[in-house]
Amino acid sequence: MQQLLFTSVLIFYGLTANLAWAQDGAQRSVATMTTHDLVDLCAKHSTQLAKFRELSITDQAERKELSERFSRYWSQAAKEMHDIFSAQPSTEAGKMAMIWVIINTDADSESHVRAAEHLMAYHGPGAVAGEGAHLDGFHPIYEIALRKVCSSNSNHATKADSLFHLAGLLVERSRYRELMDATPEVTAERVKNLGVVTVAYLDSTKPKRDREEAKTIYHQLISENDQVPYRNETFSKASEKLLIPLEQSYPDIGKPAPEIKGRYLNGDVARLTELRGKVVVLAFWASWCGPCLGRIPEENKLVEKFASKPFELIGICGDESKTDALKSVDQHGIRFRSIWNLSTEGATATELFGVEHWPSTFVLDRTGVIGYRDLTGVDLEEAVTLLLNEKAPKSEQ
Repeated sequence: MQQLLFTSVLIFYGLTANLAWAQDGAQRSVATMTTHDLVDLCAKHSTQLAKFRELSITDQAERKELSERFSRYWSQAAKEMHDIFSAQPSTEAGKMAMIWVIINTDADSESHVRAAEHLMAYHGPGAVAGEGAHLDGFHPIYEIALRKVCSSNSNHATKADSLFHLAGLLVERSRYRELMDATPEVTAERVKNLGVVTVAYLDSTKPKRDREEAKTIYHQLISENDQVPYRNETFSKASEKLLIPLEQSYPDIGKPAPEIKGRYLNGDVARLTELRGKVVVLAFWASWCGPCLGRIPEENKLVEKFASKPFELIGICGDESKTDALKSVDQHGIRFRSIWNLSTEGATATELFGVEHWPSTFVLDRTGVIGYRDLTGVDLEEAVTLLLNEKAPKSEQ
């Protein structure tokens, strides 16, 4: 333990030292930093991120402290990149700083939005091409950027990538827009988190229209891109899968959740119906999914907050290797049980629930009916609270 702590201290001493160097460089002249400077700076940040991810700490207090310190470091790194591209937006170094922010910060954050706006304004659709996976927020700049790439002179593969992510954005936006209508009591919190511009833009969108356009795009991708690779398949095959939940009825808000039959990662038999009487959050995660692992701290907090209530958060783990899954449970301090997706009987849980992306969440009421889906943060906590406050089924009274 002492050796582990000593190693952690050394790593974060390195973080502090590198940050000091970066701040000093930025203060000297962010307007004259070269592409060589940016390459070195990005490499330093990548090295520190890799070291942080490699840490395996079981002590919860120490884990929390180190996570908070790294979060402060990363926030400062993002601010530094923001200052660089603000000072020299038309240069290649400024462009590199913008792309770094787009890849390494959360969509809809102020820095992310400014980076996307500057990239489009100073470098055009060509600079945005290939970054569709990171343009997944609700601010209007993301839709504008993706549509411009789709209508530009970019090559066929680049246009397919932008169309694919535009369709995904439209689907997610339609769901979030419906959530806004269902939970107006947290509008102020949404404005605080997303900003006035984004919330106002969301309020102007039409969920049905967005889903219909997404279906049209997926059909286009299926017919025109059967040879264009996407990950380990093609855009055509990937679009076929994502089109299913848009054109078929399964399962959606207000419908009973399908039964999951399988085993938990510890080997115990798992049946989703055995949890009737509880509000259940199903969190689809995997060790290869960075955003999934990023949600674990807030999911652990949810487990702790509702520990005394008829509530359970169940993970659905998409790892092909159970060894990798169990390693992640230990490394990331996961405090909830997880069902191994690949061990379910018959269809996998992801197939049964029509999961289109990772992470995904479903919130079930105490009768097993899906009440909400794909919520995070305060929205997820609010949904659980609302379902817990609903009248219990007669069988429990």
